[in-house]
Formats: sequence, C-alpha cells, structure tokens
Amino acid sequence: MINDEYLESIAVVSMMLLDPEGFRRKMETDEEFRKKQMAWYEKQKAVYAEEERLEKEMKKKCNLKEKVEELDPKALEMAEKKKERNKRSRENKKKKKLIQKEAEAVKKMDSDANRSDEIRNIND
Repeated sequence: MINDEYLESIAVVSMMLLDPEGFRRKMETDEEFRKKQMAWYEKQKAVYAEEERLEKEMKKKCNLKEKVEELDPKALEMAEKKKERNKRSRENKKKKKLIQKEAEAVKKMDSDANRSDEIRNIND
C-alpha cells in the first residue's frame, strides 16, 4: 500500500512542475506547508549526503581492491620486453653518437695533419 508521505511528495513535485508560481505562493503563505517542505528538504539533504558518503566509501574499497589485484602475467611480460627494447634502443643511440664523435675527431685530426703537411711542404 502506498503511504501518505509518498503521495504528498508526488503532489508537491507535480505542483512544482505544473504550477511553479502557485507552489511559490503556497510556500510564502502557508506556514504548515512550508514547514513540511523544509523538513522534507532537510531529510532529502541528509539522504543524499549519506548516499554520497557510501558511494565514496565504496569507491575507496574498489580502489584498494584494484591495487591489490595481480596484473596479467602476459601484460607484465610484454611490459618487460618493451622496457628491454627501449633500453637497447637508448644504448644503440649512445653508441652511434659516440662513433659519430670519434669519426668527427678522426676527421679533424686528419685535416689538422694534412694542414701541417701542407705547411711543411710550403716551408720546404
């Protein structure tokens, strides 16, 4: 069986939606109606606050569970392989840079040696 409080809340919501001006007037003029509505409003605020608290608590619990869960072994293996590839790639880049610097140094030494040979030839 439907209780009176439920029917009253349906009537009030209908009045709010269908005749907002009438609802406002009734809130301003009818003290008993206003007290009922404010009590209902405070009750709803408390209900919503409790629901939000429970929702946050549930999210916290879910987050803890997610952190504890083991990761998929295949995903871990793939991540490890990716790490190794990246490491090799970095090492290869470092080697290439080092080889390039050495090649430039050798070139510079050769050009310096050629210049000194040219200078000797000119002086001779």
